[in-house]
Amino acid sequence: MLRPYIGIGVNYTAFEARKSSPGGDAIGGGPTSIDQTASVGPAGTLGVKFSFNQNWHVMASANYSAVRSDITLTTAGVDRTTHVTFNPFAAVVALGYSF
Repeated sequence: MLRPYIGIGVNYTAFEARKSSPGGDAIGGGPTSIDQTASVGPAGTLGVKFSFNQNWHVMASANYSAVRSDITLTTAGVDRTTHVTFNPFAAVVALGYSF
């Protein structure tokens, strides 16, 4: 049996371990700290599930999220802030067993 599905939701993205590299410090003019805000945005999925029998199935989906964040770089007391936006896309194929 073939069953398509669609979903919408909310994506939360947190950024960890933000560190400037030695090259980034050299370009920035010295040791640089990085502060980046978390993001909350829309997410969606579109997929299909095919059941071989009562227990086994295969699924395929396309998944999209919108991520927006502000980044502040601080070097020697000088703040430089920018806004970044990216839209990750993931394609998934999975084999599953239901019990």
